[in-house]
Amino acid sequence: MDYSDQPHPAASPFDTPPVGVFVSERQAGDLLEQVDAATKVILLVRSVGNNEHIPFEKLGGLSVVVLEVDPSSRQSVNRLVDLVRSNPPYPVIAAISSPEMSLVRTLVREGVSDVLSLPLTVPELTQACLDAVARKAQPATALRLAPMIGVVGSSGGCGATSVATHLASALAGSTPEGRRVILGDLDLQFGSVGAYLGADRSGSFTDLIEAEDRLDEELLKALAPEGRNGFAVLSVPETIPSSDSVSHEAILRVIERLRTTYEMVVLDFPANWSNWSASVAYSASLLLLVTEPTLPSLRQVKRTSDLFDAIGVPRSKVHVVVNKMERKLFKAIDASDIERTLDRKILATLPRDNADLGRAQDQGVLVHELVRKNPFGTSVAGLAASVIDQLQSGGAR
Repeated sequence: MDYSDQPHPAASPFDTPPVGVFVSERQAGDLLEQVDAATKVILLVRSVGNNEHIPFEKLGGLSVVVLEVDPSSRQSVNRLVDLVRSNPPYPVIAAISSPEMSLVRTLVREGVSDVLSLPLTVPELTQACLDAVARKAQPATALRLAPMIGVVGSSGGCGATSVATHLASALAGSTPEGRRVILGDLDLQFGSVGAYLGADRSGSFTDLIEAEDRLDEELLKALAPEGRNGFAVLSVPETIPSSDSVSHEAILRVIERLRTTYEMVVLDFPANWSNWSASVAYSASLLLLVTEPTLPSLRQVKRTSDLFDAIGVPRSKVHVVVNKMERKLFKAIDASDIERTLDRKILATLPRDNADLGRAQDQGVLVHELVRKNPFGTSVAGLAASVIDQLQSGGAR
């Protein structure tokens, strides 16, 4: 095959070098049928076999390379990996039929700019290529950051993850048109957000950090897919990372990227504090301290509250949520006792749930998917409304 052949004859309205598209014969034929004068980039489409050598080193002047990968062919996968590792002067996009999350993670770690599902369409391909080129040339600009809500548990078993998962769902459905919400599990070692939502196959913060330079909206959708409840999910890594393996600066940059992509970011914090998690807490718009109405839990949430004071988190950002509140007339501890003990106002109280919540979590669903009018779910919806009120009124500044 002569790789010096000219690209398709359609003129491009943009002064952009051609895009090299190396796909199977069938994919190449489908793409060439779609190309017309309105195509925004010049496509150099070539059909290649899985085992065919492609002299990429002789193909200078390309703006992007799109390469089809057959996951069942080691040579096909290695061809892509070798190309990326050669540090080419252009972004590399992988095209895969029904890409599995594990393969997407692997390719992202290797340095692939984006992953597209086959069959390709010219509009989708064009947009992905333009985005990849734009990322390389994008100047630094002032960013609008979406609100970030941190859910912080006082102790194990207080129900903070249950609150976080149901809060993300309530926020996503809080307006008629819905909100683009993402829920991220910051407990990289022992988090259970993915398990509670049946989303263990979603990506994690470590995946986003590894893909940082190539992280755009399409790649985020692949790594943090939106579930049936209308919000995207970041779960825990496949392997447990060490507590000091997370780069302070990298995770803050990735979270900033989430805040420029989504309309609202909800984070489930780990129980153990580190420099990076404290920095994330400091940058949050709102922090919800989840506690049980027990003295040990209240002592721990008081310690966390004092930590926030020590690192300079404004008190207006920190709010208490009391979970597992008994609905009895005579209680050992009531809401006023808690407010006096913590010297903070309670934003919401959530009832102690019956077996419905545990049953739902065992099945990887939210409680309202099993029981439509569950008291816990209804109360979290009220908490979501209070959160939005705080954000809109400036009480989270």
